[in-house]
Parts: sequence; structure tokens; C-alpha cells
Amino acid sequence: MKKILREGVIEILNSDSGEGGMSKKVHLLKHNGKGYVLRICKDKKTAIMYSKNLKKYEKERFLPKLIEISGKKILLEYIEGRDCKKKDALRVAYQVGKIIGTINRTKGKNLKIKDIDQKFRNSLTKIKNNKVINTKTSKEILQRYYELRKNIKIQISLDCDDIVPSNFRISKGKVYLVDIEMIKENIRSRGIAKAFLRWFGTGKQREKLMKGYNSVNSSLFLTEEYLQLLYLYFLVTNMKIKIYDGLSTKGNKKRLKSFLEGKLK
Repeated sequence: MKKILREGVIEILNSDSGEGGMSKKVHLLKHNGKGYVLRICKDKKTAIMYSKNLKKYEKERFLPKLIEISGKKILLEYIEGRDCKKKDALRVAYQVGKIIGTINRTKGKNLKIKDIDQKFRNSLTKIKNNKVINTKTSKEILQRYYELRKNIKIQISLDCDDIVPSNFRISKGKVYLVDIEMIKENIRSRGIAKAFLRWFGTGKQREKLMKGYNSVNSSLFLTEEYLQLLYLYFLVTNMKIKIYDGLSTKGNKKRLKSFLEGKLK
């Protein structure tokens, strides 16, 4: 890695749209006519965690290949091809579903149910204090959350928590998950809630996504009540993130209103 870093040309790695969604932590490194991805993690511990995930799913071949790890730096293969687009939904649904299902097979070891509940409550308090919702709505949301929790056995696993087109690439017809940062412990299939709301919105797209999921894992746990819990959890925790990032919460607020009216599907 030292030679490649010393001799290579480093550029910020942006998405195909030109947006810097991958942040300054991820770079395109060119050396002797070959491209690599250089990810600079916040610390060595994080780099080790990412490298373990890369090795865990190496045989499935849906992640970039790990070339080398040194301290908090990880060198990965660069996947040729292009970023997925929203219009690719039906085309890539089966493969994306298979990736989610494979990752969901790994049970969580560190995250606890009480952590999930605490994160939800903290997020709800944050959006209420920022006057995105009022106290009455906040109480209604909390009540609905625990009504769903009472009837559902929450599962915790590794999950893809940011299923959006720019985090996947197509290369010769094969779909790769290129944002390794999105693999982390969470409510099992929390990412599916975001996928349904932000990318795979039609019945055919969702059916194909779940067919891919079921090819490697069972989705019997994903009842309508479980999905509603995922929607609520995603909307509230994602609104908190948007507030921190200074982004609009208008879309989530509209979906949250639909949820409370029983119209979010």
C-alpha cells in the first residue's frame, strides 16, 4: 500500500451524478493505469470492523475486494461500471434483495433492544425540540411505537441501512454494494423500509426485491406490523439525522403524517 500511496494520484471519489455523497473519507487512487478506492476511516478500530465485514462476505462477491488494510486506511478494488439509478429499480431489485438477505443472516452481537428504543426516543425528542412536530404528535408517535413493539419480537442483525441507488454499482450486469459503511447492526431489515420508501416503490419492484431476499433468507418475520414499525423507526431516526445535517425534513414529515393516518404502505 505504501508504494501505491506514494506513487499514485489521489482524487475525491464522487458519485456519477457529481455529488460528493461518499465524502472526503473516500478517494479514487490511480496507480499504473489501475484504479483503487482508498477509504480513510476515523480510527483503526473502524477500519478493522470494515475489513472484517469485507472478508465475511468475500465469497458472495457483492462487495469490493479488500486489497490491504494499514492503520485506519483501507485499500479496495475499484468497481468499473456505473452507479445505479432510480430507474434501475426493477432491473436490480432481485440482486439488491439478495444482498440485503445475505447480510441479514448475521445476527447482532452488541446492539440491544433497549438501545433501539433509546435511539428512537432520543430522535423523537430531537425533532420535537426543533419544532418539526408538536408535543401532541410526539406523544401519538411514541404511543404508536410501543403499541407495535408490544406485538412484535424485534430482531437485531447486521443490516444495510442506506439503500439508495448511489450506494450500488452495476458492472457487466452484476450489482455491487460499494458503500461498506452502511453495513452495521440495526433492527433487522430497517434498510428495507428506506428501500421501499425511497427506491423500490411499486408492487413489482418490491416483489422482486423480496424474491431476491428469500432466495438466501426467510422473510416470514416481515409481517405488515413489523414493516410498519420499520417505517416509523426509519422516519423518526432519519429526521433526526437530517436536522443535524441541516437538510429538509419535509418529505419525512409528509410520510409520517401518512403513517399516522394509516396510509403509508
